[in-house]
Amino acid sequence: MKRKRTTRNSLKSSPSSSSSSFPSSSHQQQQQQLLSETKLSTAAASLHLPDDCWESICTFLVHGDNDSHHYIEPLSLASKQFLSIANCLRSSFTISDPTLLFIPTLFYRFPNLTSLHITSFHGDLNSLLCQISEFPFKLKSLKLSDKFQFPAKGLQDLSKKITTLTSLTCINISSFCDNHCVLISDCFPLLEELHLQPQTITSRRIRIGVEAMLIALPKLRKINLSGGFERINDDSLLFHLCKNCEFLEDVAMTSRFLTPDGIASAICQRPTLTSISFGWVIYQIQDIISSHFIDSLCQRIQHLNLQSAHFLNDHHIVTLSSFLADLVSINLSGCRKLTDSALFVLVRKCSSLSDIQMERTRIGENIVENSNSLLNFGFNPQLKSLYLAQSSSVFKDKSLLMLASILTNLQLLDLCNCNYISEEGSLTSITSACRATMVMTSTRFSDKISFPNEETHIAQPLQTNPPFSTDFFFIPDCFPLLKELNLSYPTNFKLDESSINGVKALSLTLFKLLKVNLSHNYYIFDQSLFHLFKKCKVLEEAILVYYNCSNADIAFALCERPKLRY
Repeated sequence: MKRKRTTRNSLKSSPSSSSSSFPSSSHQQQQQQLLSETKLSTAAASLHLPDDCWESICTFLVHGDNDSHHYIEPLSLASKQFLSIANCLRSSFTISDPTLLFIPTLFYRFPNLTSLHITSFHGDLNSLLCQISEFPFKLKSLKLSDKFQFPAKGLQDLSKKITTLTSLTCINISSFCDNHCVLISDCFPLLEELHLQPQTITSRRIRIGVEAMLIALPKLRKINLSGGFERINDDSLLFHLCKNCEFLEDVAMTSRFLTPDGIASAICQRPTLTSISFGWVIYQIQDIISSHFIDSLCQRIQHLNLQSAHFLNDHHIVTLSSFLADLVSINLSGCRKLTDSALFVLVRKCSSLSDIQMERTRIGENIVENSNSLLNFGFNPQLKSLYLAQSSSVFKDKSLLMLASILTNLQLLDLCNCNYISEEGSLTSITSACRATMVMTSTRFSDKISFPNEETHIAQPLQTNPPFSTDFFFIPDCFPLLKELNLSYPTNFKLDESSINGVKALSLTLFKLLKVNLSHNYYIFDQSLFHLFKKCKVLEEAILVYYNCSNADIAFALCERPKLRY
């Protein structure tokens, strides 16, 4: 038999046999691509997280942040999945006139709202509350503010559908009577927090209504009766409140008729109190810090408000501090006899104290002696917030620097209207003596700075002679983590042509700036504003009251930023 001769052509085989024995390069690439895609899809499947996990992650990111919507909004832009999660995470919402037309859409978008605040609303409040009751919310908190008639029918309709309400706030009610008290307790028997501040009381039987309401609210933990109630708040009503509200922890009242003995007797009835606040209209009581009052103080008191108690002196504070080991915050503003001796006694004896308000006091009189005693003692106070606005003429640069070097954990220092603190002294205390996170501010937030020049509800601006320079360069240097900047009603702060370089530096450095207020700023230079809007990438809100946006560049910058509200 002849052996079959092998030739070059004989090595050629059918496509099937060739592919099985010696794969071509193109086919091999296809196989590798298929294999890599399989691996990627497997990896993607293994990395896929259900909505519950993403919701937990997002909740963790915004936990404890009062402005959490600032962080939720960027998440909602990432994908439809995150948009759905962000909508479900929103728990609070403010309703005012501009939002009225979009209420149904907004309520469908945010199905898990638990807190509503209705303010600056001039429509039919009863009708609005009835509309809210049609949505399946599990509301826990309802706040009604601004002047309005008490919405009796609306609250009744709301209570029939929503039975989970535990907190009710009614501020600036134009009129209030005993029937309203009965209605509140009937509609919301599970209330734990109640804040009533009517402008006027229109019923002589209001006291009977209040006492009946308190008995009908057994779970009440926190109550504030102010405004028109100051005419009926007295010792017997306070005693009735403390005796009948078993779980009471926080009580605030304004009154012309409260006495030291009456307050002491009431406090003894409720040892669970952790916060007490009384606004006295009469100031002739000199012996309010009596032994009876001190003995009545609960050892668990954490928040104490003695604002404008003009008779208080350093000796009183020394006595009080021995009984307030758990104190977390104290308000002594307007107590004009107090000096830094009271401040240092509090930080030395109250180890949990983190917030002290001593505005309009005589801080600075004995600061050298007191600071030396603290330094020799080796004490490191944990005080986080200190409010010293409108301090007396004895509080100067040397006193401020001494304070800043001792209170090293300060995160907020309010020096508004401290007329004898110079620009050099104030900035030195921020940049050298205190921690980097500390902010000297005229607002109440550690990540905000405000320089308003009009008498408003916001604290007054820092008044130095002269105030800060107008070039803006100090702002990013001293406040790199700034989130809100208020330049309304400016005197020295003007966004005019001379400020352009400072504004450029500010725009490039303040990468966390979320909100800027330029209302009633009549010196705005268009190019300064353009740089602010163009470079502050996370800016979400700009208040431009009385500014005519005539520059095309600014209009274009605003159009490029659909998230920017103005």
